[in-house]
Amino acid sequence: MRIALTPGDGIGPEVTDACLPILYAASRLGGHEISVEQGLVGWAAYDVHKDVMPEQTWGLLRRSDGVLLYAMGLPERDPSLPPDMRPERRALLPIRREFGLSTNIRPIKVHPGLEHISPLRADIVKGGLEVTCFRELVGGDYFGKKEVSDPPGQWAADECRYT
Repeated sequence: MRIALTPGDGIGPEVTDACLPILYAASRLGGHEISVEQGLVGWAAYDVHKDVMPEQTWGLLRRSDGVLLYAMGLPERDPSLPPDMRPERRALLPIRREFGLSTNIRPIKVHPGLEHISPLRADIVKGGLEVTCFRELVGGDYFGKKEVSDPPGQWAADECRYT
C-alpha cells in the first residue's frame, strides 16, 4: 500500500516523527507492506512552492491508498495571504471534499495528577478524564438542535441532520 504523508505545519512534523514508527510496526504486525511518500501542504509547501497546496501534492494524494494528513496553517502567517489562498481554504477543505473526509476524531485525556493544568474545571477532571469528540467536517450546517442535560453538566448534544 502506498501512503501519502503530509506533515504540514506547527506540530505536524513532530507528530509525524512520533507516528511513523507506530505505522511501520502496525503494518508489519498486520502483514502489510507499505511505502510512505511525503508531500508538502500548508506553509511548508508555500515556503518551497509559493502555494499552500501544490499540484505535486495533489498528485501524490490521488495516487495513494491512504493519507496521513497532519496540521496545516499558522495563525501568525495566515493573514499574510488572501483568504482563498490560505491553507484552510486552498488545501484542507478541498482535500476533505475530494476524498470524503467527513469526520475528525479527537481523543482527549487528562491524566490523574495533571488536573491543575487542564483548561476544564478541577471538579470535572478530578481523578482524570477521557473524552472523545467526533467532529463533522464537510457539511454546511453547524447550527443544528442543541440540548443540555437536566440537571446541567451531565451531557450535551449538538445535532446536524443530513438526508
